[in-house]
Amino acid sequence: METNVLIIKNESLERFLIENFNVDAREIRGCTSYYHLMKNEIALKKSDMLKLDDNIEFHMEGRSPDGNFHVEYIYSYLVKEYDDVSFKLVLSDFDVRPIKR
Repeated sequence: METNVLIIKNESLERFLIENFNVDAREIRGCTSYYHLMKNEIALKKSDMLKLDDNIEFHMEGRSPDGNFHVEYIYSYLVKEYDDVSFKLVLSDFDVRPIKR
């Protein structure tokens, strides 16, 4: 069985969250940090864009905790069934990579 990998970067993240997450858009729009939304499991609306067992990667640029380096935080989720109207994203991997500037 072939699975798709959907990669969502900083610029597209807000729109993706508003269109697909079961949260109030006011909670997302204009947010300076999306890290509080990245949890072990996330429910989102079913869409034609996703299938069961697909992978979604959220790539977010930021700074290292000490503020010295530009890094990319990568959250990888596996798409699972939640209920009749929602999928559940289950965190499968988390990685931090330095960004060469």
